[in-house]
Amino acid sequence: MIKLVPIDAVQASEYNPRRNDEKRLALAELSLRKLGFLLPIYADESGEILSGHQRHLVASRMGFQQIPVEYVSGKTPGERRAVNVLFNRATNDLQKQDTCAIIRRRLYETDIEAMTGELPDIEPGSEASFPCVYALRRMDVVKLAKLNHRSFDTHIKQLAKSLERRIGSAMPVVIGEAGNVINGIGRLQVAAEAGRKVIACVKVRPEQEAFASSMLNLLSMDFDMESTYADDLRFNSFMRERNTRETDAEGNAIADGDVIGIADGAIHAVGHSVSDVVMGLLEHMEADDCDTCTLLAGEDLSDEDFQALQERIEQAYEDLEIDAHRGDQPLYPIVFSVE
Repeated sequence: MIKLVPIDAVQASEYNPRRNDEKRLALAELSLRKLGFLLPIYADESGEILSGHQRHLVASRMGFQQIPVEYVSGKTPGERRAVNVLFNRATNDLQKQDTCAIIRRRLYETDIEAMTGELPDIEPGSEASFPCVYALRRMDVVKLAKLNHRSFDTHIKQLAKSLERRIGSAMPVVIGEAGNVINGIGRLQVAAEAGRKVIACVKVRPEQEAFASSMLNLLSMDFDMESTYADDLRFNSFMRERNTRETDAEGNAIADGDVIGIADGAIHAVGHSVSDVVMGLLEHMEADDCDTCTLLAGEDLSDEDFQALQERIEQAYEDLEIDAHRGDQPLYPIVFSVE
């Protein structure tokens, strides 16, 4: 359930893995001025933001006193980190091959002035600034699916399904005047295949559609893995530099130079290659029961080795959707999550 709450009722997480790019923050502010909150901010029960850090920041600058929030319950710190990363991909209607660099290039090539020149400013705090609250409507799933089925995509659907399972609810779908999906095609596909009758939708005006599509699908911040996971990275560096022997969570010896795999704060896989350790962690994390695996390649992992790892995972887990990107984080050759 989406609620309007005081803006200081939620706060940014310390581990948010997105770089605050001032150019894109300016676009986020422009989006709120011209479109309002089409989607809510998501936070856990303590008020820690899971999705919407940049909108929360610019809303504060703009003088918003309230913001729309949907609360997600029962998340451990590790689960919150995983959800935080998943939100960044699962809320954008992007193809499997769309990397952060590709998204950024598309965004910066967009003629924002032409899209927004005729759009009036929305007063912060007015009902018009909260369409995900005041303009939320329940729409017929079958009718929307018939209109948009040609845009259905297995990869986008799997990410949407994973996010829905993680947060325990379905995000609204943003649609145009004719029922065309602006953002949320994966969420609609999940609803259609599950046989649901209705789905929550926010409708934008025809003159808002192009700008809404760019902001919802292309305005994504880069990952900053080094500062986000600094404690984990320092721990990994410490383990690599030691000349003494240690043991993993099962008591197995770790030799100097071994690759280690950490999950839930403990070492659960040890080996001589990154690929073997990743496969060991996937087994430990019960990847057979998961839908999606998000991989971020470190700066020292070559494209060839990264591709070989993806192919090995795909062969071992045929039903697991692979969402692979270059994070270029130091020390960790791979950071990944399974949903």
